Amino acid sequence: MKGLLKILLGIVGLLVVLIVTAAIVIPIYVDPNDYKDEITTLAKKQTGRDLQMPGDLGITVFPWLGVQTGRLVLSNAEGFGEEPMVRAEGVEVRVKLLPLLRREIQMGTVVIDQMQANLARNENGVTNWDDLLKAAEEAPETDKPAEVAPADQKGFALAGLAVGGLDISNSRVTWDDRQAGQRYVIDELNLETGELVPGRPIDIDMSLALDASEPELKGTLSLTGTVSYDLDRQRYQVTPLKFRSSLEGPQLPGGAADISLDADTIAADLNANTASIKAFSLRALETTVEGDIDAQHIDRKLPGLKGYIQIAGDNLPALLRAAGKPELADKIQDDAAKFALNASFDADTDAGTARVSDLEARILGVDLSGDLNATNTNTDNPGINGRLDIAGDDLGSLLAVAGQEPLAQNLKSLKASASLSGTRQSLKLEPLEAEATVAGDALPEGPVDIKLNATADANLAEETLRIPKLSVQGLGLDVQGNVNASGIIERARV
Repeated sequence: MKGLLKILLGIVGLLVVLIVTAAIVIPIYVDPNDYKDEITTLAKKQTGRDLQMPGDLGITVFPWLGVQTGRLVLSNAEGFGEEPMVRAEGVEVRVKLLPLLRREIQMGTVVIDQMQANLARNENGVTNWDDLLKAAEEAPETDKPAEVAPADQKGFALAGLAVGGLDISNSRVTWDDRQAGQRYVIDELNLETGELVPGRPIDIDMSLALDASEPELKGTLSLTGTVSYDLDRQRYQVTPLKFRSSLEGPQLPGGAADISLDADTIAADLNANTASIKAFSLRALETTVEGDIDAQHIDRKLPGLKGYIQIAGDNLPALLRAAGKPELADKIQDDAAKFALNASFDADTDAGTARVSDLEARILGVDLSGDLNATNTNTDNPGINGRLDIAGDDLGSLLAVAGQEPLAQNLKSLKASASLSGTRQSLKLEPLEAEATVAGDALPEGPVDIKLNATADANLAEETLRIPKLSVQGLGLDVQGNVNASGIIERARV
């Protein structure tokens, strides 16, 4: 037994000596630059492109078997100009030597420095990498890499694969779509990842500068997070997510906007057709949006949504201008620029139902609260029921946006509540209760309070309005009665 142990120790020692000797001898006596011609010839044969390597190649052996390159240049496809498709000032790839003996590939961080990638599509829809895909498909069987043998068969079967990470620095990617007339440039690209091991989460830290032609937009973006994935089940998750951007463009209010998004979790399950974003906070255009959202049927034009949302903003006119409604933004007074909204929601597109509950909002100087339920939302005539309460002491901006500026001179305050039910064609308010304060030249003695109680039934299809019960108190009067009106949309006749 002692003899056998000595033999084994001797073999191990011999292997160590051989590895150390190789680590010393190979870099001295083997110059990888001697093989440049063979490498460029093989690249030409496999891709039909010219590969230039004007920089020096370097190698390491122990504990890492690695290659460092100088400048690399890959020519462009025919018809796409003289500018190279890909250029890099340096690439470094390393593999640990000893794990190879255990059929494991443990790579260090793959480093790519100052890469420039020029991607393009011509007027006919052909890209400058289509020829590379075609060459790969048409390659003879002898030129294709051999399949990895299963572990229980002869050959080399991988027991594990790990990459220390990816480090892309000071790089640039250009996308020139001549068919669509669009051009996008990503500059100052820096991307660092954590260890890349199949099935394990990946840390990502990325920053870049963007220059787009359509829409015309410039700015900087950064993103950090940890990506988890299950390719077999098509499940993807980022947690946590931190996104920052500073953008400039003529379509942005004031020509510029800072946008940030933070979230505990963003997840998608493509097999289940669902997605979610948890504990998110989106800030842009002096507005903050926070909440939780779950989505179903995400491949549909109108997915199902459930969650809650809180919105608070200081500049409603800026949002309206961003939405292409400058004429409305100009009607909002400065003291009505702030707004807020809180609500829970649940929309089921399969059942054709939607619910907004615990609604609380302050917008255009008015407080709004209530609950709303909708049915048959997947038909042409959905139904609605619920209750709304509204109150405001400064209605100028609200009435101006509604196109009722003259009324703003007389209606000073309003408090109303109503239970509503109906469809797009017919709506019933029962009961409708309102209190208002009115003033104006016709009331020289000052503002007057008016109370109203009524039930109302509007048929939009027939353009009729019925108020079977009406009670108005104010100006020293107590009026009881009913009202019937027709042509209420085009021209009212009472």
